[in-house]
Amino acid sequence: VANLYIRYIAFSFFYGSNALKLPLPIKVLLIAIIVFVPAYAVYAWLYSPQTNTEYLFQDAKIRDIELNLVSTGQLEPKRYVEVGAQVSGQVDNIHVEEGDIVKEGDLLVEIDARVFETQVQNSQAALDSKKAQLAQLRAERELAEVRAQRNQNLFKQNAVSQDVVVSSDTNLKVIDTKITASIAQIKADEASLEGDVTKLGFAKIFAPISGTVATLPVREGQTLNANQNAPVLLQIPDLSVMT
Repeated sequence: VANLYIRYIAFSFFYGSNALKLPLPIKVLLIAIIVFVPAYAVYAWLYSPQTNTEYLFQDAKIRDIELNLVSTGQLEPKRYVEVGAQVSGQVDNIHVEEGDIVKEGDLLVEIDARVFETQVQNSQAALDSKKAQLAQLRAERELAEVRAQRNQNLFKQNAVSQDVVVSSDTNLKVIDTKITASIAQIKADEASLEGDVTKLGFAKIFAPISGTVATLPVREGQTLNANQNAPVLLQIPDLSVMT
């Protein structure tokens, strides 16, 4: 059928009443296109390799969908502490390095504590002296109280004058006043000693939180002056929680 159809077209093209008025070479070229293009298309369709399409099937289920987002930003630790020195002095020992992981309460830095130890010793000696004086005053009061009581008895017997009784009573009151002042002085010395002990404790610097030593700007032998500013010895962030 196709062959007959092609012959019909060729005959009409060349000899039909409606034949195109074209040169013969052009007509031959057009006939070749009309004949061979459909023939090649039919051949390609009939003899082309067949591919088997495979379909994938999956049961419908409820599952979590993972969504990954890429963005830029800045992470900071939730807890971050700058560890400083509360007393002046020379750095004796540094027990950590940058990058070390520390726990709360770990010893980090030691400052020369000899001056503070001397202050504690002096304060303790002054306190001991005041306590000894108080003990002496209390002993004197006991004796003065005995004398005052004895003079009272003698006065009742007309053995001593009233001036002696007044003098012994006055002496007892004076001793009581000295005891009160001595007790107040002892409390002041105890407070001073407590302050010196606290300063001595500041010579050892411990980790206030658990974390990682981020920076360590001080070196052993460096002198710190806590009176002018609060020198930062190191920085400890807690990298377990970031924000």
